[in-house]
Amino acid sequence: MVGQLASAATTHMYYEQGFPRRYSLYNSICCCSEARSSEQRGISCTAGATTLPINQLCQTSLRSVAPAGLAFWQCPLCVILQANGSLLLATTAAEIQQLEARAVMLQQQGIPGVLLLSPRELKMHEPALKLPTGSMGLLVSSDAQINGKRTAFAMLDDCKRLAESGDGPHPRLQVSLGEGVVTLEPHGSQPGVTVVTDRRSIRAHQGVVVAAGVWSGQLLADCTSQTGWQRLLQPRRGHLLEMQPPAGMPRLNSGMMELSYTQHYSAAAEQQHAASTGPSPASSKSIGNANMTAVDITFTATTSASGSLLIGSSREFGGWDSTPSESIVSAIMARAATFLPDLSTITADELMHSTRVGLRPYALGGLPAVGPVPGLSGVVVAAGHEGSGLCLGPGTAELVLHHLLGLQLQQELEGIDAKDLTAAALELLPERRLGACTTA
Repeated sequence: MVGQLASAATTHMYYEQGFPRRYSLYNSICCCSEARSSEQRGISCTAGATTLPINQLCQTSLRSVAPAGLAFWQCPLCVILQANGSLLLATTAAEIQQLEARAVMLQQQGIPGVLLLSPRELKMHEPALKLPTGSMGLLVSSDAQINGKRTAFAMLDDCKRLAESGDGPHPRLQVSLGEGVVTLEPHGSQPGVTVVTDRRSIRAHQGVVVAAGVWSGQLLADCTSQTGWQRLLQPRRGHLLEMQPPAGMPRLNSGMMELSYTQHYSAAAEQQHAASTGPSPASSKSIGNANMTAVDITFTATTSASGSLLIGSSREFGGWDSTPSESIVSAIMARAATFLPDLSTITADELMHSTRVGLRPYALGGLPAVGPVPGLSGVVVAAGHEGSGLCLGPGTAELVLHHLLGLQLQQELEGIDAKDLTAAALELLPERRLGACTTA
């Protein structure tokens, strides 16, 4: 159910609420967020006197990022938004059934531009594709893609400008990058939490939000002495390859991926991880790496705003290593060439210099962990979104306010019952999964 809500909400977040926002800043809340360095955790704190609703924050962001008189999507230089749609590919009978069910679900949620494509229509829409006979595609023309790095910096700049616009003797926002968080100290019977860094102690009177990405599990394990946090929130390494399109290759019109890519956000990923080496999805490929851990290879492709190809992808639980692997790059290219034959002449050696490697913040079970931290009163965690942090940011902010300040969940999407929203929020609570991680 949560997956359906997330899928249905993505387009609404882009076009109705403004661009996705990962961080929300509120009165006397300290947010332990992702650092820009892979070696340190960073903090950003609020100490103002005004509480800003998430919708107001998003609307203000649109006004501050886009030039005067322009809507957000009319300002591609802000975060490089590309309204190129998304294309999901199914190559087996079982996958086609899943694709058809997904199309119905998205249409029921009111997502515009949902269309099932026949093999002939697929070839017309994407001439570069080569698929087995009988394959189908699901096109969502209203989907868009943004540059994640540019968006992160734009959001931070937005928050700074918004903070500077307020009145009062105290700053509404203080940003401290590269300041390592040592521990979190609750005040016992007194409200508030103290964040102890390697430079100072900061008292947050209303609460703390831990949004430290892949480092959230280790931080909370250190603060609570519960090792289960390290199992609940783990790094999952991924590769993304950037290259110039081969001469004569038709331009990709939409961002595309094979259907098995969506299964990474489900209990199936947890089961595969628990078994270490289990059966991979029917349409993807599983290989081994030097550490003898399973590496799942799944085809994704899109064209960046500059015209380069972005080809993926890989997922593996391989610890904290973020160096590129030539064997994984070769496997990604071999998989991609089965869908885009024009890529078959490009070797891994040519791509090593332009390969991006990152650690996705994975939460056991496939759903992010959003909710109170057991044993630390006034501390809420928001982590484990893996590759969907930008898209799920506004919904996560609503949940954080619900848990930390007692604000009611807003029913943003038509046709979704309030009970379903509450049930979805319960599914994300870390306490429900932490016990199993601790005893495992």
